[in-house]
Amino acid sequence: MTGFCLDRLRCVLNYLCLGLLLAYFMLPLKVTAPNERSRLYLTVALFERHSFNIDAERIRYGRTFDEAAFAGHFYSDKAPGSSLVALPAYALLRATRGSSVVTVEQLLLLGRYGVMLPIGLLGFFALKRLALTLGIRPNIAEVLAWASLIATPAFHYSAAFFGHHLVAVYWLFALLVLQEAPASRRNGTWVRAAAVGVLLSLVQLTEYQAVLGTVPLLLYAFYCYRRAWARQALAIGLGALPGAVFFAYYHNACFGGPFELSYHHLLNPALAAVHGQGIGGVLWPTVAGLGNSLFSLHRGLFATSPLLLLFPLGIYGMWRRGFVALAWLSTVLAATFILFMSASLTWEAGWGYGPRLLLPVVPILALLVAFGAEYFARRQWFWTVLGSLFLASLLSVQIVTAFFPEPPVEFKNPILDAVVPLARAHLLPLNLGSRWFGLAGYASLLPLMALLLWPIAQFCRAAVEATQSRRFLWGLPIASFILAIVVTASGPSVGPEQQQGFVRFVGSLENK
Repeated sequence: MTGFCLDRLRCVLNYLCLGLLLAYFMLPLKVTAPNERSRLYLTVALFERHSFNIDAERIRYGRTFDEAAFAGHFYSDKAPGSSLVALPAYALLRATRGSSVVTVEQLLLLGRYGVMLPIGLLGFFALKRLALTLGIRPNIAEVLAWASLIATPAFHYSAAFFGHHLVAVYWLFALLVLQEAPASRRNGTWVRAAAVGVLLSLVQLTEYQAVLGTVPLLLYAFYCYRRAWARQALAIGLGALPGAVFFAYYHNACFGGPFELSYHHLLNPALAAVHGQGIGGVLWPTVAGLGNSLFSLHRGLFATSPLLLLFPLGIYGMWRRGFVALAWLSTVLAATFILFMSASLTWEAGWGYGPRLLLPVVPILALLVAFGAEYFARRQWFWTVLGSLFLASLLSVQIVTAFFPEPPVEFKNPILDAVVPLARAHLLPLNLGSRWFGLAGYASLLPLMALLLWPIAQFCRAAVEATQSRRFLWGLPIASFILAIVVTASGPSVGPEQQQGFVRFVGSLENK
């Protein structure tokens, strides 16, 4: 009984600590966030006017960069799925405010805290539960679920109203349903198969390019249900049908055809020119694009999240433990999205830190790292490497987020271009430390450090239990030192004048 209560307490502390961490920072509300605004405008239009166009919202809240236009009306240039997800939260906000007008700042807070933060917590649950279902020991499953959120760029985007992390969470739940419903069991598999269909349709309603992962996932679902594939395929189809019908209806109503996407009618000429090339702005992968997607200091998957370098060992571990089909699926998902980003003309994806276009596969890569940790659990060298990369990933993500979560796209070395100038000017955005505890300047980061001690302690506990030794601790700073040397040696990518202009810009912002 005591052990059960301790496990429950630990679970509560996990979610409380994670929720506080995800809510600790945010992009200042006065910064125009076109990706978020465009989605939220559609949410307001759906609720207030039962309309797909955002004509009135543009007038009320201001124009935004991410817009489409057709037949004299304006529309969000994003897929409508995330706007639909925000409807219940917006309805609740309207019910509490009565007739008073909802401001754009309140809309942004709603999207970030009312919608995405709970979804971020659900993503943690889904990844941990999936790892446990696949036989990963609890401590390792918990540590890698933590790492997936706080030591990768998902840390910011799981509390920002974008669609990429939503897709990741939908995929995690689809995989969880598939793993918890073996084909040998008939009871309940119809419902579960239909749930997979619903989740995959939600993915397509949220991000158009997610079709690159939906097709392999659909094939994997047919493999999982191969003993009764016809019936389960029908169930998946029935589950996906409402989403598919809405997809066709929405695009026909807005843009004149069921497959006329918003990207075909972009309002901004520069965006339209880019997306008009190839297939929606995607050409052929290039060596330079591949290198930047993986190793550039501002967008590289492995430069911003060195922890994920271990995913090939996870593929090996997954294969050796008998999950051959899942290993193939994980490999295909990772390779497809990396090649997609390296072929995209918009691979930098505007202001930000880390590869936003690769966020849907970050939890999959974290799951692979968990399999690597499980397979090499007793090897001290592995825990030394894993701990070193985890610490380097945590520091790089947390340091950039602490000063400005979405540095300008031209800042190729965010730490030297943005963080260092802001640190010299003692400029930090408002955070929970300053808002809740009245702490000023760097002192406002003290609660953050205290919160981060919890997942770091969980990692050390898992490592000690696996290796029965503490000798792995000596190597923890290695990757951080290497990353610091690389960042310093690369030098700033912009001049002092541009850095100071950015400092003045940040200093002019007031986060309400």
